[in-house]
Amino acid sequence: MLALATLALAPLFAAVQSNDPASLPTAPKVLWTAESQNFHTPEVGPNGVCLAGPDLRLLDLDTGEVKARVPAFADADWTWVRLADDGTWVAGAPQHMARFSDDLSTQIWSTGTGKGWPYGQALTDELVIGNNEDGLVARNLTDGSIAWKSPVIGKLAMVPAVDAERVYVGTQSGTMLAFALADGHLEWTTETGAQFGWTNPVAWNGLVFMGDRGIGHSRRRSDTGSDSSVVEGPRAGALNAFDAKTGERKWSTIFGATGFSLPAVDAATNTVWAGFGRSVASFDIATGELQADKRIRTGSNAFGTPRVIGDRVAFGNLDNYFYVYDRATRKLKWALHNPGEQVYGWVATDGKLLVNMQARVMCLVQDPGANQPVPEGTVIELAARVKPEPKPGAIRDGIGSTSTASPASSNAKPVINRSGRSTQSANWVEDLHSLGKLGEERRTKALAGITAALGSTGIGERAEALFALASASEVAFDRDALRKRVVELTKGTAPGSDVAERIAALNTLSGMNPEEADIQLVLDVYPLLVVSDRWRIARLLATYSGMDLREGPAAKIMLELAQNPEATGFAEDLGAVWGARVSDPVAEAFIDMSRSSDHGLSHKAIYFGLSTFMEKSPATVERLIEVLADPDWNNSGRALWGLSYGVPVVSQQTVVDAMLDMYANRNTTKIRERSARIIRDYGGEDRLNALLDALDNPK
Repeated sequence: MLALATLALAPLFAAVQSNDPASLPTAPKVLWTAESQNFHTPEVGPNGVCLAGPDLRLLDLDTGEVKARVPAFADADWTWVRLADDGTWVAGAPQHMARFSDDLSTQIWSTGTGKGWPYGQALTDELVIGNNEDGLVARNLTDGSIAWKSPVIGKLAMVPAVDAERVYVGTQSGTMLAFALADGHLEWTTETGAQFGWTNPVAWNGLVFMGDRGIGHSRRRSDTGSDSSVVEGPRAGALNAFDAKTGERKWSTIFGATGFSLPAVDAATNTVWAGFGRSVASFDIATGELQADKRIRTGSNAFGTPRVIGDRVAFGNLDNYFYVYDRATRKLKWALHNPGEQVYGWVATDGKLLVNMQARVMCLVQDPGANQPVPEGTVIELAARVKPEPKPGAIRDGIGSTSTASPASSNAKPVINRSGRSTQSANWVEDLHSLGKLGEERRTKALAGITAALGSTGIGERAEALFALASASEVAFDRDALRKRVVELTKGTAPGSDVAERIAALNTLSGMNPEEADIQLVLDVYPLLVVSDRWRIARLLATYSGMDLREGPAAKIMLELAQNPEATGFAEDLGAVWGARVSDPVAEAFIDMSRSSDHGLSHKAIYFGLSTFMEKSPATVERLIEVLADPDWNNSGRALWGLSYGVPVVSQQTVVDAMLDMYANRNTTKIRERSARIIRDYGGEDRLNALLDALDNPK
């Protein structure tokens, strides 16, 4: 029973000194509270705290104030966000994924993903790995293109685990699988007969830990502790440990429930911690023994990521509490009670504890005025939540410019698609990103090797060097020293050079202090492409023009592509213009595509083009308003999103009228809220209230 002392904490809106990042407050105090939008763990990066939901939001870590927002896709909210090693963000929604700069000002790429597990994907320094209806899919972090795909028989409902060599997943029909990280080939499978899903595997030190949901049929293999046996009849869920290299199941321990939290390794005590049923407990890593006599008894469903921080065990719970226990004694140190809101993910960083709840995220710190820890067993009672109103202008006008281009390619030659990925380029990329005492030495050595390769007579060696440079866009080094050589490669003067190399060099050059005159290098390549390959230049045009395609040679070429989307292949990459400013003729060409009898082309013209243009023409606005009546929400919802920004003053009243029509004739809360927001943005708060009052109270 939770009782010894109860405190009510008032928010403290003041900066505090950073504490040990691997510690939890012993006398907690609320620093700030912000609106939350889903149950995922907050992600903390160099520029702040990122949260998924209807908007992707970046909060200031010290104040909780919103620094930037990115609207969700029209047909799906953001359901997860992850921090990449370079400080950028990768975020996902059902059937969508995108990568953004560290401050959310720039969308680096966006791609469709197909139907798969919508609550996260695994990240490495090069790949984003998840699943869709075809199986496991790995995408290149640099541009979102597919690196490899591997079929999986069975449904996946989890985020894969990844180590330096393999990717691990389990199917709902009980098969554990491991795939090679390098190319996705299947390395091993282990049949368990149990059901996997709704919790994720964890790879650690040659083992893979995975909780299952039990066996609902007779005669299944079960390893209890370190002893393997075949048992009759169904059983409850179990925690399993597999050999990462062979797939051999080392042990399987029944824990007596169905649901299971994400396992968390405590290397200091050689245990694995997890929550299940009404317990949080530890398992011996070597034997799998459940330390039942030391389990923490708690409310039901302790799925809020139990793990060890210092000498404490902390976890959220669906019983509306966040708990902090002593690891050794298993005694409650303090708890946070959040009436009416379940407690989900949490993270401790830089002296701050961020706890995510159903409708708010809270930042707690060590009370600077406290001389000693709060009394053991203290329960911190939170006041009733007051939902904050967004500040005027807090919602960003669109998503910023795209800063990377398509992967390298060529016209019709057999050397097409030279990616440059190899062991050598991978080593260079690793060395360029190195830090610490040997970091400078490794970077210097890598740059020397890259410089030599750029001057090589072998096109393969040059491809490796270009790939390595393109993969180190955030690393600080003297780019001017290499820029001249890369520029020469864009001109095709090297031995054996072809169009593929020139495009690869242009991709690399975009991250090497690009100059205004560089756009001519792109224009010079365009005539060398066969008609069906001309789409390959679209993203380079957008990148080197600063996403301004309203006039000049770049606008002329973009118009040619848009007016001939099938012949030029541009129909497959309409996302190249996402967030661009385009000429009226280009907009008209996209409007024509949106009326195509080809449903796929029509959808892409709306989704990747018309709805995303930063400065929409009146004709574009009229077409988006027409699309609001489309029964396919993938189109009408996207049009609704697109009308929330970039509308010229001359068209804003027309949009307000359309939003009133939507508000009056749709009963979905999400649609009505978005319609009302657009009315407010273009007509003002008073106008919104008057119009909605007239609708709700007709005379």
